[in-house]
Amino acid sequence: MNGDTDFHQSFHAIGSGGSTAYAVYRTLGGPNLTTLDESKALLALLRIIRTAIYIDVAGVGEPVSVFVIKAGKVRRLSEPEVDANMELINRWCEKEQERFLNDEV
Repeated sequence: MNGDTDFHQSFHAIGSGGSTAYAVYRTLGGPNLTTLDESKALLALLRIIRTAIYIDVAGVGEPVSVFVIKAGKVRRLSEPEVDANMELINRWCEKEQERFLNDEV
């Protein structure tokens, strides 16, 4: 990954996947994502990261390490927590694709 930076008012991405990460962020709701509760925000973040990795960043892949910073405290998500969230994202993407392909949009 390179050190290029994409910085916007509500979003900051560093590296070669930054442009794709920003595009996914905008697609999912852009600044409106800042209003989500922690569990939904985590899903949005992981979807952004996963998509950027799949599209832009050759040689990089899962697993990912996730840290939640809240009220000045840092918490690392366990591997099972990350895996469970990634499975939710997989189902989210599958449902989205099914709806689109079956003319349900």
